[in-house]
Amino acid sequence: MVMMPFPEYYRQSNTLVTSDLSLLDAFHLLFAAVLEASKTDSICSIFRGLESTLRNLEPMVKDRGSLSLPKEKTRELVELMRKGEALVGKCLMRSHRICWNKHHYAKKLRKLEDDILRLVRVYVPLRICLDSKELLLEVKDLGLEVRKLNDFMEEEVRGNVKRSEGFESCEVPKEPNFMVGLDDSFRQLKGQLLKGGVSRLVLSAPKGFGKTTLVKKLGHDADIEGKFKNIFFINASKSPDFMVMVHKMIQSHHKGVEVPDIETEADAVYQLQLLLTQMGDGPVLLILDDVPSHSKSLLEKFVFNKLPDYKILVTSRFEFPSFGPAHQLSRLNHEDAQKLFLHSAVPQFGSPQAPNEDLTEKMVELCDGSPLALTEVGKSLCGKHPSIWRSVLLELSEDPSLMDSGSNILDHLGRSKLG
Repeated sequence: MVMMPFPEYYRQSNTLVTSDLSLLDAFHLLFAAVLEASKTDSICSIFRGLESTLRNLEPMVKDRGSLSLPKEKTRELVELMRKGEALVGKCLMRSHRICWNKHHYAKKLRKLEDDILRLVRVYVPLRICLDSKELLLEVKDLGLEVRKLNDFMEEEVRGNVKRSEGFESCEVPKEPNFMVGLDDSFRQLKGQLLKGGVSRLVLSAPKGFGKTTLVKKLGHDADIEGKFKNIFFINASKSPDFMVMVHKMIQSHHKGVEVPDIETEADAVYQLQLLLTQMGDGPVLLILDDVPSHSKSLLEKFVFNKLPDYKILVTSRFEFPSFGPAHQLSRLNHEDAQKLFLHSAVPQFGSPQAPNEDLTEKMVELCDGSPLALTEVGKSLCGKHPSIWRSVLLELSEDPSLMDSGSNILDHLGRSKLG
C-alpha cells in the first residue's frame, strides 16, 4: 500500500463508511496511521506496542483463510480498528499542543490493543506463513507481552530505546562501613550461596538485628560478585506488589529502559521467567529484603526450580519453612555489644566525651545484645554529658520493654532531656 502524508490520508479515510470497509481495508488504514504516528519523536514511544501487535497480525489478515471470525465479530473488529484509526489521528493532532495528556492516550492505545487481541484470541486459530512453511501459532494470553519484551530487548541492543528518568534501580545498596558480630553468619551464608544445591535461603531475626546490613555486605563481596553476574536487591516491604517488583527488575536490568506496564500477576510470572532465562551471562542472585509475614505466596511466585544457577536470599523477621532453610541471627555477645555501642556513642571526630566505664557497662547490659537498641541509644547519647546518660539509664531501667522496639526507644529518648 502506498503511504501518503498523514493529514491527507486521515481526511480521506474519514470519508469511508464503516459498513463499506472490509477487515483488510480497516486494518490497512489503522496500520498506516500507526506507522505514520511512530515517525513523530514526541509520541512514538506510546505506539510501539500497538505497532508490534499489528505487525504480528498482518500476515493473518492478508491470508483470509487464517481468519474464521463470525460475521458479527468481524464487524466488531472492523469498527474497533476504525475507532483506533480515529484515536491515532487525535494523538497526532493534539501532540503538537503545549499541554496534552500523553498518559491518557497511552492508556487508550493499550486498551485498543487489548481489545483487538481479545477478539482474535477467542475466535481465531492463527496461522502464519513464514519462509514457505506453515507455522501454527496458538495465541495465548501472555504471548503478546513476551513479544513486547523481546522487541524492547532488541531495541536496547540497537541503542534505540527511551530511558526513564529517576527509575528505581535494583542494585545492592552501598555496603555498611562498620559491621560487628556478624562474621560467622556472613561466612555461613556466603558458603551456602557459593556452593551448589541450596537455591533458596531465609535470613531470619527480630527487627534491627543486622539482616539488611549482612546481605548488603554479601552483595558487595568479591567472591559473590564473581559468581553471580546478575544481582538484584528489592526491599519487599517498600514494594510489596509482585507486578511492580518484576517491572523494576526488568527496567533495572536494562538500565532504565521504558518497558510496558504489567497488567496481571500471571503475566508478571511469565515475564520474570523470560528475563531470567535470557540472562545468558551468568548465575542470578535475587535478594528480597524485609519480607512481611504474610508473603509466602509472594515468595513462591519468584521460584523457578528448573532454572540453573538462580538463587533467592530472603531476609525477614519471620521464618518461611516451606520456602527454604532458615539462618537465625542471635543477640550480640557482650564484647561485640560493647564495640557496637561505643561506635555509636563516642564521637568519631572531635573530642570524645565518653562516660566512665561503669556507666557504659550498665547501658550495654540494659540493651541486652540488641543491635538496634545499642545503635539508637548510642546515637542519642553521643556527645552528651554523663549526667544525661545517668538520667536516660534510669528512665530505660524503669521500663525495659522499650528495648523491644527501636521506634519506642527513639520516641522515649526524644522525650528525654538530651540537651
